[in-house]
Amino acid sequence: MRAQFEVAPLLAPVEGTTVYRKSEYSIDFIPKRRDVPPLSIGHRPKASLAIGMLQLEVDIESRQVLYPWGYFPSVSWKPGSVVPPPAIRNGLQVAGGTILREGVSETLWDRSLLETRFDRSSGWLELRLLGGAEGGTLVEFASNCIATLAHGALRSLYVKCQWQ
Repeated sequence: MRAQFEVAPLLAPVEGTTVYRKSEYSIDFIPKRRDVPPLSIGHRPKASLAIGMLQLEVDIESRQVLYPWGYFPSVSWKPGSVVPPPAIRNGLQVAGGTILREGVSETLWDRSLLETRFDRSSGWLELRLLGGAEGGTLVEFASNCIATLAHGALRSLYVKCQWQ
């Protein structure tokens, strides 16, 4: 599946904190609002898009990409400098031609197509499609979660995690 994405200026980025749970080898997103439970912003149907085993949670009705979460072991990350370029703060949507099914995770990128770098000094993690072109539109769709789009395709993802 090759989902297409678009910047959604009328949708606000999801506010919260991304954490890396070392004991679980997982990334989790904790929404800022206390009345919103994690992994369930609102009570609307959700789907997800998988980057390896990492998920991008998507609200089916609005098609808004909400946040990353899931199993993503740090033992496979390569050390390196990661400084995300400046990004616009907007919502991110899955384009209308992509079919989203409730409770289903569709593969966006296989793990074998992924290059992962982590900058211990800044806390930024970069997931990049191997052979992906530099440049594109950068959008911060959730707090400290930045997607790079090139002609509607996701080319990279930057995530800044707090370690727990």
